[in-house]
Amino acid sequence: MTRFRPAILLGLSLFSLFEPAAGFKRVVGHKPADTIDGPGELRYFLEPTLQLPIDTVVTYQVTVEDSIPNDTLFQLRSAEGFPVAYYRKINTDVCFDGKCRMLKVSLYWNVTGRFLGIELPPGEFLSKSDHEPFTLSEYYRMNRLLDDPMSPLADYSFKKLVPSSGGLFPGSEINDGISLEVDAVTAATSPAMADYVVQGAAYTTYRLWHFVYGPTQDMIIRLTLESLTPVLLKKILESPDGGDIAWALQHLRAFSPLSPGLQTAVAGLIQNEDFSLASTAIATFTPTDLASAGLQQTLLERMPGLNYSLKNQLVDKLKEAPELDERLKMTLARNLASAEGAFLTHVLDLFLKQKAVDSEICRMLSGLLENENDFVARQVFAFLEKAGSDDRVVLERMRGYKREH
Repeated sequence: MTRFRPAILLGLSLFSLFEPAAGFKRVVGHKPADTIDGPGELRYFLEPTLQLPIDTVVTYQVTVEDSIPNDTLFQLRSAEGFPVAYYRKINTDVCFDGKCRMLKVSLYWNVTGRFLGIELPPGEFLSKSDHEPFTLSEYYRMNRLLDDPMSPLADYSFKKLVPSSGGLFPGSEINDGISLEVDAVTAATSPAMADYVVQGAAYTTYRLWHFVYGPTQDMIIRLTLESLTPVLLKKILESPDGGDIAWALQHLRAFSPLSPGLQTAVAGLIQNEDFSLASTAIATFTPTDLASAGLQQTLLERMPGLNYSLKNQLVDKLKEAPELDERLKMTLARNLASAEGAFLTHVLDLFLKQKAVDSEICRMLSGLLENENDFVARQVFAFLEKAGSDDRVVLERMRGYKREH
């Protein structure tokens, strides 16, 4: 059972993630640099979800079934009260050939629970065999490996990661109940897993990855959800990271019907280059959202440039609207002359579903019975038969089409 007991620390600019204090060195991203000059703490961060300075640090005393000795979770908040990031201090043994040194590092998570980066206190370093310090490129590699929630490390025990070649060494049974016989020094990492660890630091990689994706991450997400508002959700939707956006889309239902601001933000994602995000954004809208004529017009404006799959999905989503906006109906009808294939069929199905079969629409569509594209003419004729229009002009055009076909 997890227990949250918050304590608030105010005005700690030292903890600012994105404006490091004097003596701090921040390194963002995966691309390695040649050197890092200067003393102080070292930070290796990925792209943050929220680009906001830290105003307040809130501490939570937690009890979770993980192997992190320190039971304090730090939540970093902006001046607006938004949770921006979280971190926990790791202070545990890492052993090589029976010789142990303490691993002192802080792990950071974004507001969505996504891995953000690592921070090392002054004078501390990550090490490999024989306690050799990491090179800068190895720090970047570690960051990249920890940024992979789908890593096979999730399904491997450490014994499988590093095949046994010797007896149990002192300090190998630490905190997490894993009984280790070797580390990367005394036996080579399994060839199948070599791409998922830092060479010479298999155990360190393994431990840190399981810290990142263990119970702490679940707790972070729960805390963020407790603070989630439409305004914060909109900011997360503006994240440069696709995983953050997907997370936000998954939690929109709690704020249905969406505010106009959220509707606009989600509609903007329909043209995202990531097909999955664009498709999820379309699926997010509820019938209540679609009752808005303004939203329907916004969705119509997003159609140009979309691939056929997304266009068809968007038209099908409009079937859920309580009724179609008149301007939207007329715009779709006027543009059907240039429509091809499935999109034409989807729009005609939309008109039937929404009972958009008034005389004006039917008369406009009946003009397509003379279209040189036989597919278009056939689909429109079938639509008009189902619509059952009694408009004189429509009936005359249908009789003419039937005589010629």
